Amino acid sequence: MIDISNLSKSQLKVLDDVKEHTLKKGDFVAEYLEEFLYVGANKWNQVTYIDAMSNAGVYRCGTEGTSIKVMRRMIILAKKYPEKQFNFIVNDYKLEKIEILHDILEKMKKGVSNISTWYFNEDVNDFFNVMQTHDTNRLFQSALSITFIDPYNYGYIDMIKMIEYMNSRRTELILNLFTSDIRRNLRNEQAKNHMKMINDSLTSLGVNTSEEDITVLTNDIATRLRDAMKRINFAFRYPFHNNIDQEIYSLLFLTGHIKGIKKFKRAIWKTFDGSDRFVNSKNKMPEGATQLSLLDEDEIEKIEHFYKKDLQGKEMIKLIKSEFKGKDIWYNDIEEIVLENSLLGDNHIVTYVIKPMLGKELTKLTEGKAYKGETLYRVGE
Repeated sequence: MIDISNLSKSQLKVLDDVKEHTLKKGDFVAEYLEEFLYVGANKWNQVTYIDAMSNAGVYRCGTEGTSIKVMRRMIILAKKYPEKQFNFIVNDYKLEKIEILHDILEKMKKGVSNISTWYFNEDVNDFFNVMQTHDTNRLFQSALSITFIDPYNYGYIDMIKMIEYMNSRRTELILNLFTSDIRRNLRNEQAKNHMKMINDSLTSLGVNTSEEDITVLTNDIATRLRDAMKRINFAFRYPFHNNIDQEIYSLLFLTGHIKGIKKFKRAIWKTFDGSDRFVNSKNKMPEGATQLSLLDEDEIEKIEHFYKKDLQGKEMIKLIKSEFKGKDIWYNDIEEIVLENSLLGDNHIVTYVIKPMLGKELTKLTEGKAYKGETLYRVGE
C-alpha cells in the first residue's frame, strides 16, 4: 500500500478506483517484468522499462499500480547489480498523475544511483513520436527494453504510430487490447466518432472489420501487429474476463525471441495457475468458510494441474498432426507451435506432447538434445 494521506484534494480526485482484474493484471505484468529485469541484468549493460500510459502509480484506496510494482523489483536488482544501468520511463497525458508518480518513484529509489528516471506528459500517440527523436532512443539502442501500453479503450491507440515507434527501437511490447470496446462499439451507430476510430484502427492494420467472431478478429490483430514490427517474431495473447465470463481485454505480448514467450508462459502459470483466462470473482466465500471435499487441497491442485496440461497437450497433438502429417519436423518447430498456440510452457512439451505421440504418431529420426533443437521427428500419415 502507498500512503496517500499527504495528497491534496485535487490530487485525490485524479486517482482511479481499482478493480479485481486490474490488480491481477498488474501482478502478472510485474511478475513477468521481474524475470525480464533479471535476465537483462545478467546479459546486458542496460535494462529499460517504458510505461506509455502509466497512470498515477497508485489507486484511490492506496493500492499500488503496475509502475510501482515494477519499480520495487527494479530497485532490488539495481542493488544486486550496481555495475548495471537501469532506466525507467513513464508517460501519462494528465500532468497531475505524472506529478504524483514522480514523487512516489523518486522517494522509492532514493540512494539507488544506477536507476535513471524520465517523466513525460504527452498524449500516448504523441509520446510515440517524441520517443523516436528523444535522447533515450539513442542512449538505449544497446539496452534490453520492454514497453507496456495500457489504454482505457481500443480505438484510442494509433496503431501505425505505435508500429513506427516499435520499429524505431529494440523493445518487447505488452499491449492491453480492449476487446470489449471492439465488441461494443465496432458497429455502434450511437457512438459514431468512437465507432470510426475503431474501424479506422482495424482498417489501418488490414483487419477484416466485417468479422463477427471477436476471437478471430483479435487473433488477426495480434498476427498483423507481429508481422508489421520488424524486430518482432512471436505473439501471445492472454485474456481477462468479467464475472459473467465475457472477455474485457487481452494482454498481447510481442517479442523477438522464443525465450520471451517461455518467460511469459512461466509468469502465466505462476500468476494464474495455468488457467486459460482470468475471470473476475462471481461470489466471494464468507471469511472462514470452506468447501467440503473428499480430497485435500494438494491432491485437488495436482489433479487440476494434470488435466489443464493434458488437455492442452491433446489439442497441440491434433494441431501438429493436421499441419505436419507425413512430414519431418524439428523439435524447435514443435516448440514454437506449442508456445504460440497453447498455455503449455517449454517445460511441458516433452511430457504432454512428445511422449504421448512417440511410437504412435511420431518417430524420432535423429538423436540429440531436444531442448537444443537437435532432434528431428517424422509425423505419421
